[in-house]
Amino acid sequence: MSAPQPKPPLMPPPQVTVLTSVYNGARFLNEAVQSILDQSFTNFEFLILDDASTDATPGMLAAWAARDPRIRVVTNEGNLGLTRSLNKGIALARGGWIARHDADDRALPERLQHQLNFLDLHPEVGMLGCAAWFIDAAGVRQPACRPVPTTHTRIAWELLFTNPFFHSAMMVRRALLLDTRYDESIRQAQDFELWGRLIRQTRAANLAKPLIELRRHGERVSERHHHSQQAFGMEIVRRRCQALCPEYSFDDPTLHAVRRLIDSEWPGANDDAGSYLIWLALFGGRWG
Repeated sequence: MSAPQPKPPLMPPPQVTVLTSVYNGARFLNEAVQSILDQSFTNFEFLILDDASTDATPGMLAAWAARDPRIRVVTNEGNLGLTRSLNKGIALARGGWIARHDADDRALPERLQHQLNFLDLHPEVGMLGCAAWFIDAAGVRQPACRPVPTTHTRIAWELLFTNPFFHSAMMVRRALLLDTRYDESIRQAQDFELWGRLIRQTRAANLAKPLIELRRHGERVSERHHHSQQAFGMEIVRRRCQALCPEYSFDDPTLHAVRRLIDSEWPGANDDAGSYLIWLALFGGRWG
């Protein structure tokens, strides 16, 4: 009788899990994957959930996984949608930090290293994004990058009305996401809703340096479902404002009047004292 074979040693968990969910994303998948494998920081796992793709995505992922052991491919038996698929990925992730990455975007080579350097210096920060470049379907970069608010106070204020983060730029402490996951009842703007809950539990920041390239094209989920995403976003804004100021009724005209204050000088020609009073109530220490 042969002696039992020793078990292989357990590998230490990676510092970062790069989390991607992809559904029929073959067109841009190779560029997205390569941009992560080209990172200067190397202690990561690349967890890719194939959300039951029917195009060439499964074969492409199998080829990538055979080439680099850091890639873990998990195939959903049926299409879960982005929100449920990301929650599944959070449960499977092994890294202390989870870095989101969409299957049609590109990360610049220093993205992970720059974010980790900042987080090492600011242990109070549990969610970190960065500025971004926009690229078109051909990968051509627009001349100006998209800036982002960088301080916790400014981020918390803007988060009342708009999304101060790019989903594909986020690095979040895994322990936070295990306790506070994406709301699976929300089909679009799920990240916008999640950040509003997480920011009550941790400090937030953005790096002013653009470290990702966000691809804008007709097949992108945010482009195909633009109107419904806007509707979900406005409903999230309504709930946040109502929770902070229950004495006011946030019908559509009131909500739009208050929301205009985030990106315009007040008062405008159509603004009145009512929206100003709501603004004061929201700003008066009830948020962040």
